[in-house]
Amino acid sequence: MLKTYLNNKTQNTIFKMINLTYNPKMIAQNIIKYGFINDLQETPSTNLAPFWIFYRFMTFHDSLLENHLKVDTHYVDVSQITGNKTFKTIKALAEKFKFNPPKEQDKNEFCKKISTYNGFLPINIMLHQNDLELIKQYGFCNNSNSLNNNDIICIQLTTKFELQANMIDITNALSLNLGDIVVAIDHNNYNLLANNVLLATEASNYIRILAREIENQLEIENQKRIDIKHILEYLKNNKEIKDVFYKTIKSHIKNIESTQPKMIDSWSEYNKFLKLTSH
Repeated sequence: MLKTYLNNKTQNTIFKMINLTYNPKMIAQNIIKYGFINDLQETPSTNLAPFWIFYRFMTFHDSLLENHLKVDTHYVDVSQITGNKTFKTIKALAEKFKFNPPKEQDKNEFCKKISTYNGFLPINIMLHQNDLELIKQYGFCNNSNSLNNNDIICIQLTTKFELQANMIDITNALSLNLGDIVVAIDHNNYNLLANNVLLATEASNYIRILAREIENQLEIENQKRIDIKHILEYLKNNKEIKDVFYKTIKSHIKNIESTQPKMIDSWSEYNKFLKLTSH
């Protein structure tokens, strides 16, 4: 969990709304930040571990929640809802708790990682006729003037997992094939864009470039990821934080410890951490 928090990508909000003059490479290279609120950084850092350990509103509080709810809890290890095992696990849970089982045709969707584009997406792309002339003359000149116009058409680059119910998926209509990335538009803007073939064509070309740059940058960001060995080294060198973290985790998993000890025995990374403690 701590590794996930430390590697969590957040979006540089200055790129949340762009137009067709914004350089796609510049956006992809600068949109990702790491950290939280006012402590954003270019790379993930183990120095942020204390923040996530102490931020109990969001982290390491399962036992507090269980005690408050006062219900019987059924535990599923993360390994059983990751990758190819996910579909089988959800089917078993559907049978146990009497909810609608997943459909066989959706099996591949259950195996996907929906957080891949966190931080990168969603991006709102504002389309305006004036930008077409700017691009023709100056290329990607990062001119934000059209963002203040009223007669803009807004489309959103997002993922199929986060496509809002009130939005229309126009990825195919723009002749794009972006994998799990989709282009969405609301009903009001749909007719406006459908009646402007030139703008739609430029938008399609732009999105194709931007999506490619995002994929390239995603590989770079993946190389920055903090691994368990980095976290263990940090905790080894920071005894106070290590001791607090030990108490925090013990409180967090106390209900699992009492009911599912074999599950905990299978947590190799957690057991590496226990070797660092003197308890």
